[in-house]
Amino acid sequence: MTDAQNPTQFSSDGEALWLVPPTHDGQAPGQLFVMFHGQGGEPADLLWLARTLQAQWPGAAIMALRAPYPAGASEAEGRQWFVADELNADELAGQVAAGLPPLLKLIRRVQAQWQIAPAATALFGLGQGGLVALELSAADHALAGRVIAFSAGYASLPQAAAPETSVHLLHGAEDDVVPPSSSQDAYDRIQELEGDATLDILPDIGHELNVALVTRAIERLRTHVPLHIWQSALMSARQSS
Repeated sequence: MTDAQNPTQFSSDGEALWLVPPTHDGQAPGQLFVMFHGQGGEPADLLWLARTLQAQWPGAAIMALRAPYPAGASEAEGRQWFVADELNADELAGQVAAGLPPLLKLIRRVQAQWQIAPAATALFGLGQGGLVALELSAADHALAGRVIAFSAGYASLPQAAAPETSVHLLHGAEDDVVPPSSSQDAYDRIQELEGDATLDILPDIGHELNVALVTRAIERLRTHVPLHIWQSALMSARQSS
């Protein structure tokens, strides 16, 4: 891993782009944002999102990971997290699940290195990358405090909700690559499981990391009070009354 010395520049280790803020008094970054690009993309596609987030949370370390598989015959066609062609739902879920352990291990290693708690970790993803972010949280409920999934749903709807994770689902109403119903289904399942989720489907937006979607995501991150905090406060109020 190569640390970025200039807080406005990314460094690369070949598999990810990294932005690490300058340390103050020897302190490590206070938050970790992990980003997953979409199908046919590269980590560099997320640079503007990373810089937008950095402006809001200057103390956060940001890493944009590179998917393991080529999306086409040439590198110019980008990368993908899984190969979905001609797979049924069960085969897709199995392929996604098989790719999660190395990602879980990497995120846990970075958290340990900088002593960043899961509550201070957020996963961001677009399309395939959003699906991966959702599935990582479903596989390890203690991995991250927030998941921000753009234009994505689950490979397989979860059987339990992460008790201390807020999932923010954002989708363009005109998305013709991943239907908005994917986010709706994910939201409905989390609600059914009494988990914590928000859903925003914005009009006149297709399958893209749109400025309006990112702005709404930042609003959610800044204003949403996690459900488990509300529940804890209510329990304390009842006990003291």
